[in-house]
Amino acid sequence: MAGNNSTRLHPQQQLVTRVIRREHDRFEPNPLRKRDPVKIRSPWNSSRSFLTTPELVKRWWGFDSGVWSACDIDLRVGGTWRYVVKEGDMEVGFHGVYREIDAPTRIVSTEAFEGLAAMGITDDPDQVASINTVTLEESDGVTTMNVLAEHVTQEHRDGHIASGMDGGMQVSYNRLEGLVSEAA
Repeated sequence: MAGNNSTRLHPQQQLVTRVIRREHDRFEPNPLRKRDPVKIRSPWNSSRSFLTTPELVKRWWGFDSGVWSACDIDLRVGGTWRYVVKEGDMEVGFHGVYREIDAPTRIVSTEAFEGLAAMGITDDPDQVASINTVTLEESDGVTTMNVLAEHVTQEHRDGHIASGMDGGMQVSYNRLEGLVSEAA
């Protein structure tokens, strides 16, 4: 577990950081999977859909300095989602298709990074999209959100990790925890 974090975080955020890093250090035996658990120290407020309402997603997903150009969610099996955020002179886009929905406790969707073509990796990011399963479990006032990303190949899984996306995900999860705690 990495202990040298140059950014000072709120004590609750530090706990979340440690939980995520510990899980990254022990990947499941399946080399195509990557699991990210997030502990939120408050009950999940099921009347608010922090994962499925564009206005709420914009408040926690990505960096707080990002400028949103798209946050589209068609929450139904077969429906699509798309997030596009501009950070400085870089624009980052992701999209996917919902495969299963038991909102707000379980959502399964694909996730494709739209920048893969520009990186020369593939002309069709949907062909290498991960399948993400998000589950929410509440126990004793603490909600655990598990995100399981299943990749097409181990190379894609390792590329996802090496890209630095984990840092962005951590920032997002910390912001999500704060919003859920405020709403509780």
